[in-house]
Amino acid sequence: MKPFGMVSFSGSTKVGPFYMLIWEGVKKQTIREPRRDGQDHVKVGRPFSLYWKVRRTDKQGEPHRLGLAMCTAYETVKLIDMWDDEANAIADGFIDLNEFRDWFFEDWREARWLDDVIEAYRSIDRSVYEGVAKAFPEAALSEFLTSEYRRIKWEYPLIETTCTDFVNCPRCGRQNDAVLFSHWGCCYCGWKR
Repeated sequence: MKPFGMVSFSGSTKVGPFYMLIWEGVKKQTIREPRRDGQDHVKVGRPFSLYWKVRRTDKQGEPHRLGLAMCTAYETVKLIDMWDDEANAIADGFIDLNEFRDWFFEDWREARWLDDVIEAYRSIDRSVYEGVAKAFPEAALSEFLTSEYRRIKWEYPLIETTCTDFVNCPRCGRQNDAVLFSHWGCCYCGWKR
């Protein structure tokens, strides 16, 4: 079956860099903003390519293909609906729900009103609440309540993988993919040759 689409990764969590989490089967999904052109990122039941650092500013080295995955789900989600979903956070490669929350809404700990807002959102007609949020489109609350994302899930093991060789970082001693290490250095501590 012909592949459709691609997804690029560049970050890491407390568990490790996304590319390692994908290869190890820890990260089996990703959450993305909708594409600007309105097209789908991937299609359910079709393979898609996974890459490391396709959109980077340093332009050093070539993007590294991580492998090919089979898409099992492509769905519209909202952050507020995933706010208490620990299983979702772990499937996305985060160590826990708090790290997931930090990634998507970094000021959530300072937002004293957030628990009340979430409770209200869950207890009343969502269309009423979203209407209020849309009345104040510049507020962080509006974005948190109304922004839709796309969750992409894939099967593990990958259909194919490019991971063939590893090296240990001389500074921190942690294992890195050899090709990625040669281009960008250690994904854990940032050490470069």
